[in-house]
Amino acid sequence: MPEQVTCSPDFRQIYLTEEEYVFRTVYGAKGLTEGIHYWEIIADARSEHEIKTGISSKRNINEKASFSDFEHGWAFFGIGALRHNSNSQGPAYGKAFKRQGILGVFLNMNKGTLSFAIDG
Repeated sequence: MPEQVTCSPDFRQIYLTEEEYVFRTVYGAKGLTEGIHYWEIIADARSEHEIKTGISSKRNINEKASFSDFEHGWAFFGIGALRHNSNSQGPAYGKAFKRQGILGVFLNMNKGTLSFAIDG
């Protein structure tokens, strides 16, 4: 089966099917330019690899790379680290997130802050 990113009909769930470990990036359809936003990533026992989740100030044309590998992306990487403008380096942050739990993402565009929490 080839690598494939699919969305549920209501666009509230994203699934990745893969044969090899390669990052895939999915962007939202609506830009978040102001206000306060919160969303959750619910881990699934079928997850084979850690995820990166966060924000990007612009869409990158390379959707086979992680958005946070570039200067316009900020992410929490499920190994328990932050990523920005690097595919391999970033400070330790929180704990690992992979097959269980809920990752909360809090974006405050009024203050320019991005925060993450695992299981509250």
